[in-house]
Amino acid sequence: MRGLWVAAAVALAVGGCRSTERVAAQDDAYCQSIGAPPGSPTYPQCRLQLRAEQERREAHFRANPPFRTNNPVTWQAPPQQRSVTCTTSPNLGNLQTTCN
Repeated sequence: MRGLWVAAAVALAVGGCRSTERVAAQDDAYCQSIGAPPGSPTYPQCRLQLRAEQERREAHFRANPPFRTNNPVTWQAPPQQRSVTCTTSPNLGNLQTTCN
């Protein structure tokens, strides 16, 4: 029993970026919500299973970053706008506009 507590404490202490007090409190609340209160034989097992799952997810995301692509991203500048000159003149009582 004591070995499980030590293992749980070591696993939580070595947890890396997920070992914040907030995450520990969430894990504690989760274990209690499924019927594993602190001091019970199932509590350390619950915490160790949560930690193992968190490590599995972290390893997965390290190996497979969310926005990873094997295709290089190319950027093309928008086409240059050309100058346009328009002339409007009367033509048989109407206005005619010509652009070039």
